Amino acid sequence: MESASFKLAKTYFSALERDCRQIPADPFASESKLGKKSEYYLLRFALMVARKAERKSFKRNWYHACYTKALVSAHRNGHADALTILTSIFDRQMASNGYLSHGVEQPFQVMGGYSLCYARETCPGTSRYDVPLTKLFDVVRNGPKTEGGGILYKAGTSEVYVDTIGMICPFLAYYARLTSDKSALKFCSDHILAFIARNIDAETHLPFHAYHDAGASRLGLHGWGRGTGWYILGLCDTAAELIDEGELKEVIIGEIRDVAHSLKRFQKPNGNWAIQIPVPEGPDDLSATAFCAYGLARAMQLGILDSSFSAVLDGAIAALAKDTDAHGKLRNSSAEAYGVGSYGLTRGIQPWGNGIAAAAVFESATLLDRQKR
Repeated sequence: MESASFKLAKTYFSALERDCRQIPADPFASESKLGKKSEYYLLRFALMVARKAERKSFKRNWYHACYTKALVSAHRNGHADALTILTSIFDRQMASNGYLSHGVEQPFQVMGGYSLCYARETCPGTSRYDVPLTKLFDVVRNGPKTEGGGILYKAGTSEVYVDTIGMICPFLAYYARLTSDKSALKFCSDHILAFIARNIDAETHLPFHAYHDAGASRLGLHGWGRGTGWYILGLCDTAAELIDEGELKEVIIGEIRDVAHSLKRFQKPNGNWAIQIPVPEGPDDLSATAFCAYGLARAMQLGILDSSFSAVLDGAIAALAKDTDAHGKLRNSSAEAYGVGSYGLTRGIQPWGNGIAAAAVFESATLLDRQKR
């Protein structure tokens, strides 16, 4: 008999197949519906705001990178068709000059590079991805950094965000393994070690949202739910790509275990985590549950966590199942955080919730089924 987790995985894969057809060749493109005459009279700033409001959810590249990550997880866990879907997305995003057709200009926008690395390594005949992978790495190599080696979220800021651990580091580690580029691994190592040294609470081992480039300031919520998810997701996917059992991997494994113990400690009876994890009486955030479940499943697959975390993961997957509608959409994910101190408390169906929930279910289905036998 098919387990509940496998049934849930089927539901998510059907939704993923449907949704990924909507990912555009250029996620930054937007067509104005205002008309030429109106455009002429609108101020440049007002027009920019209007156009931004018209963009669909898939037209921001880290949104659809959450979906390509789900395709990687699906393929890694037995859904053979996922690789075809994944390569079709990247192929239609490639311009005639071999670059990606959309302009990746900021470090946080390289998140999709992790999935591109997977496609390059796994699918025969994808050497055409070498050029866009190099261009993505150049964005990080030439991008803004702190004196201590932290990678700034984007130019014009002085803050290092927890999101970057998940958005940037897995790509850097994977790229370093594929190309043997030691500089990529050094950027990854410097960023993670600086973040751990400056932005982790000593008692709970949970991250703050960000820290300042200069000074010792920690910013934003301590243990922000989705931020903690970005953190453990990034650490696990980075650890998976590290061949050398050196200091970086040892530190990362220790961090993953520390965060996992805090997730066990603060998990709600219903299997969820709150918008602020160490405040479990706060409202549920299904996006936090999805991201953290993904990290726990990956850590267990990698042998970093043992079976004592099975109940924690099982509870999180059950919570995702309860809040997944018949169309494979995850409800009650918190909205986008627009910066430190600006948290999207409105909850609903969000692309990052859908994508990472699917990835978490794919990663956990075989794992949990095997342990229950």
